[in-house]
Amino acid sequence: MSLLFPQFLFGLFALSIPILIHLFSFRLNKTVYYSDIRFLKDIKQQTKSKTQLKHWLVLLMRLSALSALIIAFAQPYLPDSEAGTQKPVNKVGIYIDNSFSTEAEGKYGNLLETAKNKARAILSAYPPETKFLFLTNEFYSKHLHLLNNEQVKDFVNETRTAAQFRDVGEVLSKMTDYFSDTRDTADRYAVYMISDLQKTAHRIETMPEQNLADVYFLPVQADIRNNILIDSVWFETPGRTFNQQDELFVSITNLSEDDYTEVPVNLFLNDSLKAPGSLNITAGEHKVLPIKFVNTNRGSVHGRVELTDYPVTFDNTFYFSFEIPKQKKIRVLRGTTDDKYLKNIFNSDPYFEYSTNPESEIAINEISDNEVVIVCGLADISEGLNNELLNFVSDGGTLIVFPDLNSNFENYNRLLTNFGLNYITGIDTSSVFMSHINYNADILRGIFRKQEENPDLPELTKKLEFSNLTNTTEEGILFTENNEKAVFGTKFRNGAVYVFAQPASGESGNFVYHRLWAPLLFNMAVLGNSEKKISYTIGKGETIRLKVKQKSAEDLLRISSPDSTTDFIPRSGGRDGSSVRIFPDANISISGIYQIYNNTDFLQSIAYNYDRSESDLEVHDPTEWLKLCNENLGSNYRLSDASSEMLAGEIRLQQKGTKLWRFFVLASLLFILGEILIIRFSGNKLRFWQKKSNNQGLQ
Repeated sequence: MSLLFPQFLFGLFALSIPILIHLFSFRLNKTVYYSDIRFLKDIKQQTKSKTQLKHWLVLLMRLSALSALIIAFAQPYLPDSEAGTQKPVNKVGIYIDNSFSTEAEGKYGNLLETAKNKARAILSAYPPETKFLFLTNEFYSKHLHLLNNEQVKDFVNETRTAAQFRDVGEVLSKMTDYFSDTRDTADRYAVYMISDLQKTAHRIETMPEQNLADVYFLPVQADIRNNILIDSVWFETPGRTFNQQDELFVSITNLSEDDYTEVPVNLFLNDSLKAPGSLNITAGEHKVLPIKFVNTNRGSVHGRVELTDYPVTFDNTFYFSFEIPKQKKIRVLRGTTDDKYLKNIFNSDPYFEYSTNPESEIAINEISDNEVVIVCGLADISEGLNNELLNFVSDGGTLIVFPDLNSNFENYNRLLTNFGLNYITGIDTSSVFMSHINYNADILRGIFRKQEENPDLPELTKKLEFSNLTNTTEEGILFTENNEKAVFGTKFRNGAVYVFAQPASGESGNFVYHRLWAPLLFNMAVLGNSEKKISYTIGKGETIRLKVKQKSAEDLLRISSPDSTTDFIPRSGGRDGSSVRIFPDANISISGIYQIYNNTDFLQSIAYNYDRSESDLEVHDPTEWLKLCNENLGSNYRLSDASSEMLAGEIRLQQKGTKLWRFFVLASLLFILGEILIIRFSGNKLRFWQKKSNNQGLQ
């Protein structure tokens, strides 16, 4: 028999206590009166030997019980013959779940600190020559090597909570794949997974089937799993306008069994409190909270919505950003049609910078400098202009097309089909009224206060006819009484295209005089290219497309946080026309607002938020999770709920043989029971002898 903690044997010195008590007993003598002193000698001679035997037996039982208990604490074990023939474990994998859910408090304190203490205990349980593979959710390349004990200790000490969220199946696959690639016949493996067994990250269907290593799950779980979070925020209307009331929608979920009242929810824009508020939310409820505010800033606007909730706080704030341009450049490419009906709308508003190019003076290389381009009655669209307009819309521009009824339809159709729109089939010269409005079209939101059954709509005396292909992405906006398209459009990549069936003139009807004309064109110009995302999620690898006019070959895009703690050059995917794709995700690990610069020129703000996947703190029962693993994946899965202080000894015991401490605890209880029986029955026998002697004396 061997001992895991022989230092507990110092407790055997405590055996001197019952011995001293026995030798220096402070029992009081009891006076017994007899009618005749002759009987006293007879009783003394017959009970003295029995009393001494009883005392020695009681002392022996007490010493044995105490000795067995002390040895049980020393963790005795029998070296296992099978374990002795097996190769010792010489390669060990350790995984610490350092996701945000480990910010919570558990039985032994902060979950992450508890996990780190368990990792240190694992390191101390193995001999110095053991090699370790250490992983956290970041999957750092510096960890993906076989490391010695001291290196792993340093990495454990450096571990902090991280935004990355990993499925345990992904982690285990990473470890076993690495061990498989470096496998040697002399190797034996063990893997320790230290996590809170969160259900969203521990799914049996993602676990790999493997028999390479023994896998030990070491749960660190929170005492309280309440959490209120902000799922997402969004605008239901496209585009933001200056000094106008807007409405932001906030999705909030209560993932707890408690109701909450007056939870503070605040909206900040450019770090200024815009809309303080609160909400009541019941247990398990999902609620969408609308927040109204007025946009009083131009340019890049960054915002955040905050609520107050503990102990999990990473999902209490949601960041977002949007653009309200200080001025929009509108360029009209004009053919024979006069642009006065367009100029009346845009030229008088200082928000727009309006310019016109006659067909003979179109500068293709200047198209990308604008936010809105209007094709107004061009007789022909060259291949170069066609390609430039395609790039312009792809980069986020808005294109509005008023075809010339006498133009080259073939060139127009090439342009329309490039955007996935129906093509021109001919001209309808019959007079027809518009009769139907698609009130659900994004571009019409805010124009109508109510939906009218018989609205007063313009008359068209001449218009273009289009095909009716159904495999397009176009959206009808206005229709004639023959259910033919009068105005339609589509979102294309980062921009938008809108097509009218008649010229921008009064020769083809009274549309240009109708009250619907100005607000429709205004919305197209302001809201058309507003499909930029207002937020991104860390770890999703999302691409950001920027419209950047390159000034020189030395131009560099740079991303920085407002406090300058983060500043880096993002990986880019090359230029496509005047736009460039960037991949900043790999360099961003903290949620917040970031600014993009072209050298020193500010371009725009972007918002990043933590993944909400682990906001649901529901966890597996450790025993049930182990049962699932063994039933579906094999028998090489284990579970240990030992404290950090006892974990090292338990691991050494698992490696060496059979535990005996339970038998010594049982033996201690049996010795205590034996003491009780000796005291009880020997006392009864003595009282019986005294009674018999007394009766004899009375005779």
